[in-house]
Amino acid sequence: MSNKYYKKLLKDLRGKRPVATYDLGCDQAKILRENKNRSGTYCLINKKNGKRYVGSSIDLCKRLRYYLRINDMIILPGARSAIYSSLKKNGLGDFILVILDTCAPENVTSQEQHYIDSLINIGVDYNLNPKAGS
Repeated sequence: MSNKYYKKLLKDLRGKRPVATYDLGCDQAKILRENKNRSGTYCLINKKNGKRYVGSSIDLCKRLRYYLRINDMIILPGARSAIYSSLKKNGLGDFILVILDTCAPENVTSQEQHYIDSLINIGVDYNLNPKAGS
């Protein structure tokens, strides 16, 4: 990836290499295939403005499938999901998906909290709550 916001993420990871990186608009089949039976933490990066969202799941394939079906999703008025709203508004092609790390299911929440603490600017990025699992 040559996107400047992706390069900034790599710098912010301080030498830790991500497990995988995908173009959310182009790599859909690959995303689902490569993340089957995986638990872990991921980051969505808006290619245009650099805003980030850190999330986690004990079933990455299932969670990522929700994002990939954003065009079929109805976002209810008043629903508080900045990342879903942005995906729906801007389209999948405006986002990079980075699998930050994989782990055992019981460690997902603590791993997510670590990445939220080190990568997210609450109030600026898409995570609306500084607490993992919320």
